[in-house]
Amino acid sequence: MLIIFDCDGVLIDSELICAQVEAEDANALGHPITAQEILENYVGRPSRLLWEAIENDLGAPLTPDFMERHKTRLAQIFANELEQIEGVANVLNQLQEEKRHSFCVASSTEKSKLIANLKTTALFEFFGENVFSASEVARPKPHPDVFLFAANKMGFAPEECLIIEDSLAGIRAAKAANIKSIGFLGASHIQTGHGSELTANGAVQVFTNMLALPAIIARVSGAMLRNDANF
Repeated sequence: MLIIFDCDGVLIDSELICAQVEAEDANALGHPITAQEILENYVGRPSRLLWEAIENDLGAPLTPDFMERHKTRLAQIFANELEQIEGVANVLNQLQEEKRHSFCVASSTEKSKLIANLKTTALFEFFGENVFSASEVARPKPHPDVFLFAANKMGFAPEECLIIEDSLAGIRAAKAANIKSIGFLGASHIQTGHGSELTANGAVQVFTNMLALPAIIARVSGAMLRNDANF
């Protein structure tokens, strides 16, 4: 079986930091928006969609200089503040040692930034070449493209995969790909009631403590292999 990890909010605790920086820079442009509004509408989706919406609101394209300054500032803050999700290195190490399942990353983040963030948090070594981005496919989440792309590259059919996601867009993308998904609720940006949203949109289970994931994978993968009708 292939375990497909989302990155932001599952492997690294980045979503809240990113939303705060984006909100600050958007407001400086004259576009009023809060970090909470960004979290509610753009988590799990490429950041370019936020900036395209802001361009439409302002009626003018954002300058390359602005975007370069924004990306540089965000990268500097990530370099100083970005952290792993607590317990995730232990989980990846266990999966690596057990060799029962293959695993990879499939994220909405642009590939070069995705790799940089994994390196910043000392997680890249677990994945190597098995890092896939929505920038490599036609459509972002909630479309299924990046998950199907990752599964194909790793040599697995959708029914042989299990996705770990934190975002509604990601859970919807998993459902569209006909891949089972589990919702993670342990990142700093998660709000009350989010778990109910994830299960209502297709997550077979939600959990908060990353260290619980190996046992959940064992149970869910076992049910999938048995083709359990109650699962």
